[in-house]
Amino acid sequence: MSPGQADRFPKVDAERRQDVELALADVLDPELDEPLIDLGFIDNLRIDGDAVRIQLRLPTFWCSANFVYIMGEDMIAALNNVPWLSSIRIELVDHFAAKKINDGLAKGLSFQEVFGAEAADGLDAIRVTFRDKSYLSRQAKVIQALRREKEPADAIVAMTIADLQRRTDMADRSSAKEVRRYLEALRLRSETAANNQSLAFVDLDGLAIPANRLLDYLRETRKICGSVEANAEMCRILFAARYGGHTDKKETSDVVA
Repeated sequence: MSPGQADRFPKVDAERRQDVELALADVLDPELDEPLIDLGFIDNLRIDGDAVRIQLRLPTFWCSANFVYIMGEDMIAALNNVPWLSSIRIELVDHFAAKKINDGLAKGLSFQEVFGAEAADGLDAIRVTFRDKSYLSRQAKVIQALRREKEPADAIVAMTIADLQRRTDMADRSSAKEVRRYLEALRLRSETAANNQSLAFVDLDGLAIPANRLLDYLRETRKICGSVEANAEMCRILFAARYGGHTDKKETSDVVA
């Protein structure tokens, strides 16, 4: 969570509030690959006994409905891991499809069930696309950091997960965070990632990256993921213009005993 974020939610019941915030901490905007709570998209978090209600607000009125539905489903899935919660309500606000999405999420319906003919496909394919982009983007950041440290290409492509973890222990906080995020993405993709002696850097097919192709591989990755950072910055600008950033807009959060 970014500095100052904790101040958004009053400490009425710190333990329950922390349970909810921790559950949501890893829920990402699928396109931007950043936590919703850090982006400021989660607002008006209210806890009443064993029920939680959370507003979801986004940079524009026209944010893609399928992207938004993924966020809502992921928020609910994360909160379902909080043992004392029995009621979860996600309320999308200021969005063209807010009523449809809110009703669908409340009833546990799929994206296709909610949007019918408007949803030619479900969300599985787009989730795979975002997962691939996230993996490549995080991987490229780590490889570029190693190149800035003058690590030779043959040493980079030969690194094991254990090697990368050892470097993380000695890295600064920012670099260590990028490595941890990359390893999370790697483990989601590959069962072999459980073996610390497996290669740290492999392509989308799980194959080793030849040292003599490392730069070409990074260029290809940039073509696939090049819009991610630009989109993230644009979303921050639009969100700040719409809501005044994280703190300018009066926000409400409470826990009712």
